[in-house]
Amino acid sequence: MKNILIDTDIGDDIDDALAVAVALDQTLVKMELREVNLVFRQFASRISLTEENS
Repeated sequence: MKNILIDTDIGDDIDDALAVAVALDQTLVKMELREVNLVFRQFASRISLTEENS
């Protein structure tokens, strides 16, 4: 099993939310999501989006 880290600007496009969802679904891939880093602006709203997806 591999450990992964996701750097994301979640909230702009669907690709970021999909990456987090796939990383959390252990039936699709064998990896351990260790960290999600939020980049760009509007950090507070991006944090709430990430919490809703997990």
